[in-house]
Amino acid sequence: MLEYKIENGKYSLYNNQKLIIKDQEEISLLFSKEVINKKEEYILHKHGIKKNVEEFFNKNNNFFNAIGSNLIIYTGKFSEEDLNKIINITGYATIFVNKLNVSQNK
Repeated sequence: MLEYKIENGKYSLYNNQKLIIKDQEEISLLFSKEVINKKEEYILHKHGIKKNVEEFFNKNNNFFNAIGSNLIIYTGKFSEEDLNKIINITGYATIFVNKLNVSQNK
C-alpha cells in the first residue's frame, strides 16, 4: 500500500514500507476534471515529484483535451491524511479538490 509520511517537515512516499520518494518540500498532484452524470468529478492520474508530474502533464495534456477532459496540477504542502486518502480511496480526489477550491476562494 502506498503511504505518504511527513518526516522532518518533508514528504516521503512508501510502498509497503519501502521508500520510493524522499525529502520533498512539496508534492504535486495531477487530476483530470470529468463530468459524470452532470456532476464534476476529479480523477487522480499522477502524484509525487513536481518535475515528474509536470512531464506527464506536458506529454498527455493534448490527448486529454481532445477527449474533453482538463488536466489540473496542484503543487504544495498537503496533510498526510489528505494525500493518503487521495491515493487510496476512490472518489476522495473530488472531495479534496472541492475542499481545496473552497479554501482558495475565501
